[in-house]
Amino acid sequence: MQSSETMNDQNGNSMSTSCFEKEFHALLHFFFDEKSGDEFPNLRSEKLLPLLQEHRLSSFYTSQALAKGHSIDSPILDEAASEQNRLFLQFAELGRIGLLFQEAEIDFIPLKGPFLSHRISGNYYIRNSQDLDLLIHDLDLPEVIEILQKQHYQSELQLPKTQKQLAALLRSKHHLTFYENDTDTRIEIHWRLLAPNYMDRWDNEHIWSRSSIENHGKLKIRTLSKIDEILYLCIHGTRHHWGRLFWLNDLRLLLQQMKPEDYQKLEKAAQEFDLTKYLENSRSLIKNLSEGDFENIPNETREIWQALEKGNNTAFQSSQKGFRSGNYIRHYRMVLKYEGWRGVWRENKQRRTKPENWNYFVFPDRYFCFNQYFSRIIWLLRRMLPQRS
Repeated sequence: MQSSETMNDQNGNSMSTSCFEKEFHALLHFFFDEKSGDEFPNLRSEKLLPLLQEHRLSSFYTSQALAKGHSIDSPILDEAASEQNRLFLQFAELGRIGLLFQEAEIDFIPLKGPFLSHRISGNYYIRNSQDLDLLIHDLDLPEVIEILQKQHYQSELQLPKTQKQLAALLRSKHHLTFYENDTDTRIEIHWRLLAPNYMDRWDNEHIWSRSSIENHGKLKIRTLSKIDEILYLCIHGTRHHWGRLFWLNDLRLLLQQMKPEDYQKLEKAAQEFDLTKYLENSRSLIKNLSEGDFENIPNETREIWQALEKGNNTAFQSSQKGFRSGNYIRHYRMVLKYEGWRGVWRENKQRRTKPENWNYFVFPDRYFCFNQYFSRIIWLLRRMLPQRS
């Protein structure tokens, strides 16, 4: 860790910069430090805008800073305006696809995105999101795929062609990503909130039974209960090492909305579904930041934040794919910490199902396991052997 330095806020109070540069340290104070949050120094630096972009906080920062009477550089205002325009178009696409699902009587729950933005701020367009996440019932997946394909969406993964492939996909994965080039929209279709090894006791039955329906114009939107949403954000953020501040900001604002009796229900649910470690560690990180303690930050999180300070987005993207190359150990260390050896075994098992290999299945569908194990070999042989004309 680098040696601590100090900076002063507008009132001349000392603020330790810890291992971060002053722009990022000021952002931490602005969003999390309850004592210094309103005393944000008017930083005019070429470093502030890239940080806001990397942590997806341009719109949120602009809204909060203006409300507190701070002056903002025009590049940041322009970035926030551009971001909100994109979010408006994204919200319109969500409404269009949602109506198609509604007409087909497909129940769905939007995750994060515009509706989380509305819950934490009262504004659909203030929280950044790069894609639309929708939770559906697994039995509806074939019909959902058909609807999206008719709307010119393409899947990033090989789609199942047989019942065995569909069953393997539903069993071992938790979502498919679709994209549409003309509108530059990505939609993640989830049939589980998270990967299977996180959904042992906290299953879909519990989640759907506690959801509720809200009317948004013509759309009837089913939403997660606040308890499930908080637990989801805790696991999602932890799994990504809280690499972007806007995930932590979402959780902070949702926790602030909770009443004391709601906290008791939240802790009981976390205990019931064996998710207490995720909740406690996430709340501890927010508590440390709110008290201005920027030293007690998990090493993985600190490393990502420092990389983003230096504009090293590649390091961040690599950290989000922890099962690859140099991050393999880091990822499984995190799984072991929160899920134990059983979680490591389940994680490894679900990663063995690779839809990208399904084009190389040669055995009948009833021999699915043979296809799974030999598809890589068949792929290699086809690359090595000369093709017949």
